[in-house]
Amino acid sequence: MRRHLSNDPFTNPVGGIDDNDDTDDGDKKYNKDSDDDDDGNNAVSSTKSKKGKDTVGRCTLFDDKRWEQKFQRLIAYKKRHKSTNVPSKYKKDPKLGSWVHNQRKLYKNNELSEERINHLESIGFAWDLHNTQWMEMYQRLVAYKKQHKSTNVPKMYKTDPKFGSWVLSQRQFYKNNELSEKRLQLLNAINFVWSAKNAWVEMYQRLVAYKKQHKSTNVPSKYKQDPKLGTWVYSQRQFYKNNELSEERINHLGSLGFVWNQHDAKWTEMYIKLVEYKRQHHGSTLVPIGYTEDPSFGRWVSKQSYAYNEGNMLEKRLKLLNSIGFVWNSLDVQWTAMYNKLVEYKRQHHGSTTVPQRYMEDPQLGQWVRAQRKNNKLTDKRMELLNSINFVWSVKKASIS
Repeated sequence: MRRHLSNDPFTNPVGGIDDNDDTDDGDKKYNKDSDDDDDGNNAVSSTKSKKGKDTVGRCTLFDDKRWEQKFQRLIAYKKRHKSTNVPSKYKKDPKLGSWVHNQRKLYKNNELSEERINHLESIGFAWDLHNTQWMEMYQRLVAYKKQHKSTNVPKMYKTDPKFGSWVLSQRQFYKNNELSEKRLQLLNAINFVWSAKNAWVEMYQRLVAYKKQHKSTNVPSKYKQDPKLGTWVYSQRQFYKNNELSEERINHLGSLGFVWNQHDAKWTEMYIKLVEYKRQHHGSTLVPIGYTEDPSFGRWVSKQSYAYNEGNMLEKRLKLLNSIGFVWNSLDVQWTAMYNKLVEYKRQHHGSTTVPQRYMEDPQLGQWVRAQRKNNKLTDKRMELLNSINFVWSVKKASIS
């Protein structure tokens, strides 16, 4: 049966595939066809048309070499481009673009033979080009929502500008009551937000309420109490990073003290803890790695030394840490401090370095001594220091002897 085309007058998707696209992609141009006077666009055929009338023609499909030539060139085009949507003004092969355009026109006017329709459809020929383009954009929107949990594509979407414009145009068509019922249903099926501005304001108000309760705008990305808010906050940072957030929205979020770089915020929070730690510990920044009161804080301090040694410390952070006398080789300093404790232990315990693992007077020393015995990556320098005080590497051997 004949396929009916959409009656939707608003079919050209803003930002879709340009029917006049002639961007050079390396295809060779056809300089001149052997069929200069006739490019196979005639509707003629010895078969009957879809209206049942006899069509006057010179030959059947397979005798019409000119039509067959164009069809073969279309097959080659599809093989290269994965599509039969040849631009009507296709610079590499102008006649092919014109021929494809005319096949659609003949089909629309019911002037294309059944044989030719079947041949074109056998390679996935799209009769309604504009609807095909709309569906391609719709599938992009479905994929976008799956990734971002939202249909609010920025108007100035740098990753895919035409896609951002297309989403905007759907809202405009809806506002003007110019969107077909079928397309309206498809968009509603994925909970398309028809008023992006209202949706943004609603989420902003939820962030205001969150800050009032938590004294912070750092909503976790997986916030159980309000998953959408967590995702939305994360998206605002991504849009800002990609320069896809309007000045107005930047200002609104900025007025809340919104933290654009969450990693910076966490680093600053830890730095403030270190300043306070130094104040409480007689000017020392040597926080143990296994700091029981706040394990994550101890690990953070250790990471700063590592980042510095690897040359990955930001200049701004380097200055802040230097300003409080941060000890960069903290691991060496801590190891030396424990070694000195062991020397003192030996002096007080008749030359013995066998510190009990659960040494009540200094639990850390007992654990440190045990760690040295198990550490097979000790530097030569540390090995020499321990051997110089007759360190017992095997407690069992010492007990037997």
